[in-house]
Amino acid sequence: MENLTLWNKISKPPTTALKAIGAGRLKGKSDINPQWRYQSMTDHFGPCGVGWKFTVDRKWTEPAPDNQVFAFADISLYYKRNDSDGWSEAIPGNGGSMLVAKESNGLHASDEAYKMAITDALGTAMKMLGMAAEIYLGNFDGSKYKDEAVSSPKSTQNIPKESKSSSPEALICMAAVKDISHKDGETNGKKWRRYGVQDDNENWYSTFSETLVDIANSAKTSGEVVALHYTEKDGPKGPMRNLTDIEVISQTV
Repeated sequence: MENLTLWNKISKPPTTALKAIGAGRLKGKSDINPQWRYQSMTDHFGPCGVGWKFTVDRKWTEPAPDNQVFAFADISLYYKRNDSDGWSEAIPGNGGSMLVAKESNGLHASDEAYKMAITDALGTAMKMLGMAAEIYLGNFDGSKYKDEAVSSPKSTQNIPKESKSSSPEALICMAAVKDISHKDGETNGKKWRRYGVQDDNENWYSTFSETLVDIANSAKTSGEVVALHYTEKDGPKGPMRNLTDIEVISQTV
């Protein structure tokens, strides 16, 4: 049907724009890169401000349990097919994020909360046009579409030797970086430094790679969400997560 032409074009994101959420309340769901949404809108309507645009109509906070604070935003999304049609009616979108969140070390305030709430609201409004509809319809299992045998390419960059030799199953967790630590040691006269990266779900990941730690530290400073690629094996104190790669995803939407 003609009414579904746009819907069908933007309903199925490429698997490279999707990440399976591996932990937390959204485990098993898929996280959509917001930049893909903006690219798709630009592809079909033109540059932002020319073929599509949005206004931020309201920003506000609400109290949450344990002295936490929610941040919310309302936006209106507009698009036009061509110059003669003019702008569409407003498509409303509401989004939210945590402004003040309770963590193990106490309350933490985020200076990204309103930006993330607006990103969330844009995703809500774009869903009305069919953006990534296949995800919300449950036709994607986190790595491939139900009607296609297409898997997301797995990154092999910066994979430590320990994960290559054992070849355990690769796992991915979507989270923010909370803390980074290190431990120095010496084995057979050779000094080493092993790093620990903690996510905001209180999970620790181990790596010897300074490159991965640099990425993790940058994401921690900027508050960006990352995809933590890891393998898991039994250690002397229980399961150990060996970090194999980190990809910056941006805010969770």
